[in-house]
Amino acid sequence: MSTKKTVEKAEAKTGVEATPGKPTAKPAAAKKAEKPAEPKVEKVEKVEKVAEPKAEKVEKPVAEAPVAKKAPAKKAPVAAKKEKAQALTDVDKKDVIAKFGKNPQDTGSAAVQIALLTKRINELTNHLKEHKQDKHSRRGLMKLVGQRRGLLNYLEKTDLELFRSLKKELEIR
Repeated sequence: MSTKKTVEKAEAKTGVEATPGKPTAKPAAAKKAEKPAEPKVEKVEKVEKVAEPKAEKVEKPVAEAPVAKKAPAKKAPVAAKKEKAQALTDVDKKDVIAKFGKNPQDTGSAAVQIALLTKRINELTNHLKEHKQDKHSRRGLMKLVGQRRGLLNYLEKTDLELFRSLKKELEIR
């Protein structure tokens, strides 16, 4: 290659014009002595930012285009206020105990327990007629029916006359 082409290539790479008569390449010893330039790093002091109270946003009123208001949807008329399904009240329990118990403190006899369970079962059955998808209450109903069935089996073995009269009075199949 000619020296002219070599000089042009060196000028293109370095961006420095080569002067005529001077060599463009540096000697090897000079290359080693020269260190690459290190970028200057400025030291930044850490400054703690104090939390400033946030300014509340103020909403500016925006001119709105007039919009035709829809009439509120009419609700279906409610014939009677629906009762909340809940456990038996103390008054209901006292009435059942007075009717089927031997005395007002008789809460544990099989007849009283069966009567109380029957009242709860009837309330849950009415609830489930309205809320057919209520699977949790349906499971609770099945547990109550099973409890009552166990008490009825016990009563049938021990006191057949009481069993038949109770079944007739409570209208249990």
